[in-house]
Amino acid sequence: MFGLVALAGVLLLGVYLLLQNVSTQEKMMTALTEGLSRKVKSEVRAGNIEWRFPNAFVFNDLYIEDQQKDTLLFVDRAKVTVNIIPLFQNKISLRTVQLNGMRAFVSQIDTSGTYNFQFLVDAFKTEDDTSKVKWVPEFETIGMKNCYVAFHRDSVNSLPGRFNARYLDFSDLNGNIYIRKFSKDSLNIKIQKISVKEASGVVLSDFSTTVLGNKHKMELVDFA
Repeated sequence: MFGLVALAGVLLLGVYLLLQNVSTQEKMMTALTEGLSRKVKSEVRAGNIEWRFPNAFVFNDLYIEDQQKDTLLFVDRAKVTVNIIPLFQNKISLRTVQLNGMRAFVSQIDTSGTYNFQFLVDAFKTEDDTSKVKWVPEFETIGMKNCYVAFHRDSVNSLPGRFNARYLDFSDLNGNIYIRKFSKDSLNIKIQKISVKEASGVVLSDFSTTVLGNKHKMELVDFA
């Protein structure tokens, strides 16, 4: 028994040392980003990847392009942790995501209400996916630090200097989102200490609440 544990330890150490090699990191990053690019049918790239033993990865300068060839997402530093057991089932299940210096640009691209990120949703919900590795887009925690999010339903802001729900620009976004349950039938999400500034001058500081929902209703509870 001790021999098996020792062998497993040696193998893990070997893999860890291998991934510290710059050439290996580059090959791994190329394989990962090219694979993602093929899956979502748009450009995905990153500067480099770091493995934090045993199940955390750090992506620096992560970039995702939308299908209009514009920037959808750029993150200075994204740290993700994966669930270990699904890896043995050829599944990649993300546990936590920490975003530092994210810039996200969400926009409505047609009059039907389709947004520029819809291709990502479609790519990961495809039922006839025949790839060997399955991506499971489930998160338990999402953390944000010094982030910016643009949410534009209109191409031009018709109310410059005033709050416009159809043209929002959020900066200095910080806080955490804990996803306790997210399914077709129910929703339980805790929003903790969210702080953000909107371009119109609206400021939210240390806002916390819990979002509960089902097929019939949605409510916000435990305001703080």
